[in-house]
Amino acid sequence: TPFNAERRDWLKQGGGLANVALATDGADLAFETFTAAGLEPDPPLAFDRAVGVLGRPERAKFRTVRIPKTHMPVVGFFVCEHLTPQFVYRPEWARHPNGARGILGVSVIAEDPAHWIPVLERYFGAGCARRDASDVVVSVSSRAERGTFEATGRVPRSAREDSGHFIRYLDRASWARRYPGVEPVRPGDHPALLSLRVESLAACAALLERDGVPLLKPDAERLIVPPAHAAHLTLEFRER
Repeated sequence: TPFNAERRDWLKQGGGLANVALATDGADLAFETFTAAGLEPDPPLAFDRAVGVLGRPERAKFRTVRIPKTHMPVVGFFVCEHLTPQFVYRPEWARHPNGARGILGVSVIAEDPAHWIPVLERYFGAGCARRDASDVVVSVSSRAERGTFEATGRVPRSAREDSGHFIRYLDRASWARRYPGVEPVRPGDHPALLSLRVESLAACAALLERDGVPLLKPDAERLIVPPAHAAHLTLEFRER
């Protein structure tokens, strides 16, 4: 359909991480804020999905706001307001054999990370980005128990990568230093890595090794699954 034409083109280019979902308490507020920032968002779109909760049929309801590709800072963003969070964030659905508890952040390969600071400030507010050597890191306020990003229109100045969710922009030289031996599968700028928080690195490693998943251990605090074994997206497992 015309609605998913962009997604089909993305799959032809190699796939990987398509978008980052930003949770919000109000799709209308996000739409107004993004409009004021000149991001030309689509109007809020309401939809629902059938779900089974404790053996009963329910309808999970959402309102989303999409930002067009013309204002995409390499990675796509959309905002999602959960009207029925009780049908989405279920404790029994948050227990995984690998011990994953949530998303820590996303890393984006960019030839010139600093180039994207003005665009990112239109999403998250002035001062949202900090320099980390040649990298640019945007810290996003979050609901830790949900393991998602939360967009409120502005990000606290005090936010740091180690105290909330982050989006890191880094060039290929920085990538090679942080992830030695991990070769991205796509050329050019692209979202390259998803970082996940786990309860125990040892338990996570044991499960992945038992299942024959290739692992790299660049240091004692991280496990890396190369993109060739994770749908063209590098996975990083950390305890914090």
